Amino acid sequence: MRVPIYLKLMLVGALVYFISPVDLFPELINPLLGFTDDIVVVFIVLKYFIKWAPQEVVAEHVSRLENEK
Repeated sequence: MRVPIYLKLMLVGALVYFISPVDLFPELINPLLGFTDDIVVVFIVLKYFIKWAPQEVVAEHVSRLENEK
């Protein structure tokens, strides 16, 4: 495995949190804050996923993205 399982589980956890009706700020009380906390959690998880992933894997994907432009 090129990417550790705990990092993949972090992504799954963020997805579950995003689709889960349980939130820090429920959408029923304040729709804007309710959606915002979901987005913040996803972005934080993505930031750390990229930071903690093996650098050669990140570099490979960045290179592929740059070649698609």
